[in-house]
Amino acid sequence: MPTTGSKLPDTVLELPEAVMLVDAMISKTRPEALRVLAVDASWRSQAPTAKQLEMLAKRHIPYPAGLTRGQASWMIAHGIRRT
Repeated sequence: MPTTGSKLPDTVLELPEAVMLVDAMISKTRPEALRVLAVDASWRSQAPTAKQLEMLAKRHIPYPAGLTRGQASWMIAHGIRRT
């Protein structure tokens, strides 16, 4: 496995290996960002933003009442769509 310095490797990585490498780089170069990325980050339980709701509507992704910011983020990232 490549080193976890701040330089990306020149080789193509498998996805799990690439994620681990990026996580290590963030930990080393931007440790303050880890709070935002955490699954239990406080922003995830807040109401969705207007931009998130706009994106869900634009992509025709239905969402339930009481949707959280974290759930909206996940739905947008994964393109969840009812057919």
